[in-house]
Amino acid sequence: MTVRLRYFAAFREICQLDQETYCGQFKTVADLYELICKKYQFTLNMQQTRPAINDRFCAWDNALQENDLVVFIPPVAGG
Repeated sequence: MTVRLRYFAAFREICQLDQETYCGQFKTVADLYELICKKYQFTLNMQQTRPAINDRFCAWDNALQENDLVVFIPPVAGG
């Protein structure tokens, strides 16, 4: 399956990318996050991160479809 990933904040800093297309063997958002964490050695777990598919927040067990746009939102602090 092929999905598009967009990176923000800490994730963008770690992988040095704004976005990329990712091909792999995954069915759910959680499966994809696990693969991405291994690839880039992200240290934030799923309780610290919020997933979104096609601009909508979703559950970790949401199924992915071909060409979905996936974003993992890290914790953000601001003032």
